[in-house]
Amino acid sequence: MSIELISLLSQINKTTLSRYFSKSYQKVEQQWLEVWWIVYEIGLLSKQWYFNGEKLWEKMNIDEKNLWNDVYTIVSNPKLWAKWLAGIIPWIKAKTVSEFIIKNTTVEQRNRVKEISMDMANTMKNIASEVFPNAIQVVDRFHVMSNVLEDMGALITRHKTEIKKAYLEEQEESKKERRAPKHKRFRNWETALEIITRGRYQLLQRRKDWSESQNLRWECFDHIEELHNIKWMYEKIEKIFEIYDSKFTVEQAKEAFIKWFSESSKLDFITELQNTGRMIKNHFDRILNYFTSRLTNGYAEGLNSRMQKVISNSRWFKNQNYMIYRMIKIFW
Repeated sequence: MSIELISLLSQINKTTLSRYFSKSYQKVEQQWLEVWWIVYEIGLLSKQWYFNGEKLWEKMNIDEKNLWNDVYTIVSNPKLWAKWLAGIIPWIKAKTVSEFIIKNTTVEQRNRVKEISMDMANTMKNIASEVFPNAIQVVDRFHVMSNVLEDMGALITRHKTEIKKAYLEEQEESKKERRAPKHKRFRNWETALEIITRGRYQLLQRRKDWSESQNLRWECFDHIEELHNIKWMYEKIEKIFEIYDSKFTVEQAKEAFIKWFSESSKLDFITELQNTGRMIKNHFDRILNYFTSRLTNGYAEGLNSRMQKVISNSRWFKNQNYMIYRMIKIFW
């Protein structure tokens, strides 16, 4: 042993050394306590899950979210900034969810809710009717228009398939006859197949947001007989947008929708448009409730996207209970 090391060891104070180790032990013990408490809370959440009745207020959102191939019912309060999660329940059956919420809340807390926004699923409707019987149910604009645009996409797909079939048949005939294929080009130098392919996402946007090239493509729809149905349905969808954009009261919106129904009935040969009309009629009262206070379910959709971001940032942890615990800590 060197002289320098011996002199260094002789300078060490035993009291200081024992004090250092006691502090280190206390720090490790504290860390273990924190880990134990997290594990305890995770185990508790896996049995009871989470619902905070104190966050129930006049306007609420209820939605469903697919996490780890399981569907969760999520209740949120749009008034609370960044901490709007009121409940996350690992079931979607109306009876089970309703019993859980009633068990974890008081009658006074549930009676606070005056309006609740949701999608068009019957499950959400049954949960709201059972748990919040005094609340007005609202089907917001977002879910109505997303369903309407899905029908529009189905119509585009159907007509694109027919046009593509004729396009491929012309190519086969041109090969047999050893000639160039005769694909008619319109004012914007696009074929019918190119117009419907490139115009698909254009038709899912508002007309006021179109560019000059998109407006020119729209004019070509008049010259293609196979695309007339698409043009007529898009014009009817634009009228639904106009109803939502206007500052209508419930009665004015009702009159506007009734007028829309009568105009759409003349286009009964467009199956997708008739499906849109049936969907609106089936939820007509709850859709009209949107025009009272224009309560939107966008907060719930925003919460869903933020939850998805937490999952992706965590590199898709397999421990489902821990992820729920994290979300509750973040959004509570």
